Amino acid sequence: ATGYRLNNNGSLNLRGEYGWCWSSTENNTDAFALYFTSGGVVPANAGNGRAFGIPVRCIEVDNPSTNGTAVVSGYTCNTASVGTMTTGIAVSGVTQTITATVTTVGTYGITAYANGVTFSATGTFSATGAQNVVLTATGTPTAAGSNFFTLNTTPNCSFSRTTLTPLPANITLSAISPYFVASVYDQDYLPYTAPTVAASLATAQSANGVNEATALNIQGELTTAGVTLKIPYTVVTATVNLPAYSQTINVPASYTQDNIARNVTFSYAAATLGVGSGTINATLQASGGTLNAKKLDIQTGIGNDNLGWLLAQFSYALNSSGGGANFQFRNIAAIPDRNIADANHVMFYMPVIGADGKTWLNNNLGADYANTAKTTIFSPATQASSATDQNAYGSLFQWGRYSDGHELFNYTSGTSSAFTVGTSTSTTPGTNFLSGSGNWYTGTSPTPASLWQGVNGTNNPCPIGWRLPTFTELTSWASAAGITARGTAATSTLKFSVPGFRDRSTANRARVGDQGLYFSSSLSGGNVAVIFLGDIYTTQTIPPANGHPVRCIKD
Repeated sequence: ATGYRLNNNGSLNLRGEYGWCWSSTENNTDAFALYFTSGGVVPANAGNGRAFGIPVRCIEVDNPSTNGTAVVSGYTCNTASVGTMTTGIAVSGVTQTITATVTTVGTYGITAYANGVTFSATGTFSATGAQNVVLTATGTPTAAGSNFFTLNTTPNCSFSRTTLTPLPANITLSAISPYFVASVYDQDYLPYTAPTVAASLATAQSANGVNEATALNIQGELTTAGVTLKIPYTVVTATVNLPAYSQTINVPASYTQDNIARNVTFSYAAATLGVGSGTINATLQASGGTLNAKKLDIQTGIGNDNLGWLLAQFSYALNSSGGGANFQFRNIAAIPDRNIADANHVMFYMPVIGADGKTWLNNNLGADYANTAKTTIFSPATQASSATDQNAYGSLFQWGRYSDGHELFNYTSGTSSAFTVGTSTSTTPGTNFLSGSGNWYTGTSPTPASLWQGVNGTNNPCPIGWRLPTFTELTSWASAAGITARGTAATSTLKFSVPGFRDRSTANRARVGDQGLYFSSSLSGGNVAVIFLGDIYTTQTIPPANGHPVRCIKD
């Protein structure tokens, strides 16, 4: 019972008779308090006596860490998305990943609703910092088009998802690989460390604090003319009138080198398609000017999925029953050679889409255009200018061997070269080209089939996340690209050249500038299946111990 102290003369009143306690509540004229008497506790107001001296008792803040609710300072809504939605068909397997910046751990419940669909997730944040949340969709979309889903959170954010119109009956489209642009600026990229986290837009990352002799400086772009992509289709039973499709997405200014946001459109025209299989032409193009993708750093611009940075994701219908596919437009830094730690293999490649819709390296492994040591030639975005462009020839591998040096060459013209390494008749791989009369340069341990097959092949020489194509993939590309001879191969988007081969018996070069036989990962008996590019296009099986060029495909 402390009483109170008057504001006009400072005297203390009613001490021992009344106890007062300020609250935090007030209105325009009064401040509110409680006072305690022998008769009980009475709520009161102090009128214009805000200046009275009255005791204060504190209460603990309603702390989310004690009531169990998490505190989040911000959300990023576009971390990742999976699945497609189609009008009138219940969603299945559709998710949206968001990132919450958690400041206090605890439980969460997040929802976002639009167009008959609810995205939701509940759970517990057990750690602070950036935490991903996967929202799962339920419901049935009511209308086609793009909708924004806004989180029921404070703060909130929104993400856009597109609802597709089902295709007519009797036609099925196929999903296609992402389209990549490669955009990079990096002066300090060695030693290269394979990424363990997703790609970011962070630039000027130090590898060891020492600039390399050759800087990487490539501006990746998408023009208003755009690029043509092939979408495979199959029509059964009857002719189908395929309606036109178009979707436009804004690529933010923060994703571009010139800080100009650009709209990007993915589309295809209406077409009448007869029974059978084929491809339709789709176009990916920028609006209002060229999109100059942000130049990425080698250390941060590739990511542990080897997919770089997502610029835009489009959705299109695959069939009449609600199937759909996501097509991605991505930016990636230059792709390092798998053996870049070796001074003879400081090489970088670019991705390119083949006529088959698959993503390939733009040059053969070991091409001079990819080699930083070729200082007057190095130009990773450049491809063969003709079938006999020696700067695009690259290395000649013995099948199943790693890029240990046996494959390297110095080309002096389109029809001649100098060997970089010597030869050996040993059956143990080293750095020499192994010659002899046998088909195999080594024994059968590990078994030959495991050497070059898949991204985890024992001696896979392709960059991380890339591999040797199968024979089916090579021939499918050749068919889609209409390859008839070395000339059409050189003018395709992959721009294959004809570096000849190195004979397993004599270790000599042969047919330089005349033929190109490209290894696949597929074995046929004791030989390897290849495509042959010369005066004609054909397929063959050849001895694995010969030296031949290699072109890698994205897994």
